[in-house]
Amino acid sequence: MDIISIEDIQSLIDNSIDECTELEYKRAFPKAKDNPKYNWKEELAKDISAMANANGGTIIYGLSEKAGANGHSIPDVITPVQPSDMSKDQLSQLISSNISPKINDVEILVLPYNDGNVFIVNIPKGSTAHQNKLSRLYYIRRNATIEVMEDYEIRDVMNRQNN
Repeated sequence: MDIISIEDIQSLIDNSIDECTELEYKRAFPKAKDNPKYNWKEELAKDISAMANANGGTIIYGLSEKAGANGHSIPDVITPVQPSDMSKDQLSQLISSNISPKINDVEILVLPYNDGNVFIVNIPKGSTAHQNKLSRLYYIRRNATIEVMEDYEIRDVMNRQNN
């Protein structure tokens, strides 16, 4: 399903569409928490690179989630991101500067909603493994979780273009 409008997002909510390997909901962009060691840019790069290292997919920032009847995460309500918190240019720069090699063809769609924006980030399936430059780790998305990749998984993803 291509998500290109607020109506498409509302359809995800109305139909209780679960998060999966190719779809993730984020209430907002990660931010510095009370823990001074928390690196929100690392968390952002982790989410994006994990999606590219799996099958590609879509992350929606500005859509909160809740637990569904089956224990999976389903969308709850639209929670627009304040323009002062993130812009399309800033997001694009964060993605390109914190993931190596750069992920080509990332599409960022910004949808105005009430007093903020909803960001739809479409990440293509990587033709090689993408590393989070801040943690120096490779991540992969499995169902609705993100895990550090094993050596054999990194090798398999790096060989995608050869197979």
